[in-house]
Amino acid sequence: MGDRGATSYAYSGETTEWEDILMKKGIVNRAQVFGAKGLDERDFPDPAASPPPLPSSSTSHSKTQPALFSEDAAEGKEHVYQDASLEALTLAEEEDDGGALDDDAAMSKFRAARMKEWKERLATERFGSVEEIGKEDWVREVTEGSKAGGKGSGGEGGLWVVVHLYQDRVEDCRVLEEVLRAVAAKFKAVKFLKIRSTSAIENWPDRNLPTLFVYRDGELRTQMLGLKKVGGKKAQARDLEWWLAQAGVVETEMEEDPREEEGRERRREGWRAREGRWAHGEEDED
Repeated sequence: MGDRGATSYAYSGETTEWEDILMKKGIVNRAQVFGAKGLDERDFPDPAASPPPLPSSSTSHSKTQPALFSEDAAEGKEHVYQDASLEALTLAEEEDDGGALDDDAAMSKFRAARMKEWKERLATERFGSVEEIGKEDWVREVTEGSKAGGKGSGGEGGLWVVVHLYQDRVEDCRVLEEVLRAVAAKFKAVKFLKIRSTSAIENWPDRNLPTLFVYRDGELRTQMLGLKKVGGKKAQARDLEWWLAQAGVVETEMEEDPREEEGRERRREGWRAREGRWAHGEEDED
């Protein structure tokens, strides 16, 4: 096989032993192997075309993931590794009965990176839903749970905890409940909880509902009373996402309050409607 890090490819359509292994395991297909060399697989007939085709890039073992390394990706097996998931790399190693992968530095490099990525994600993105708590759970789940090293914090830095105080009889609480579920599913590193308002604070008035308390490091960082700040009864997940982003709880790709863009669009539509009426009026005068 020669020096793997300096492999040069001849335009013969032949594949290396390593590429054959990856294709056999379903980690990549012929199109990916030839594409990594700047070639088109259709120019090189497959000598083993009669067997069933190998899994495509839509299968679990060849699911495209962001490349973590690019400095050496111009040639060699780095092309093949950079899109392989941890699951696919592990499978290839476990099933390598010929030992072809034992001394492969590139495989080890990418597998280590995927493992690190997986551990970091496991330590933080461990929520994803809105969980109900009672009064007896508040200190453990909110005050202590939001501190560094607290439950779910991953041991490094505090944890953002968003608590929804609600009552079933308040319609706006039901509106916020649906919005919270969508946001919690998107931002799994944030703990979202809910509790009946009177269980959290005795005699908490319904006029303050729904209420959001946002904790980190054992302290209340910000709060929201009612739905006015997120669009009222028309509140959507993106509105709450924006509000949380402004508070530093989550990171968003939005560059401005989505309601401001909607307002501009409504004004544009109004101007177009008026211009249309003016244009018809001018035509009527002619």
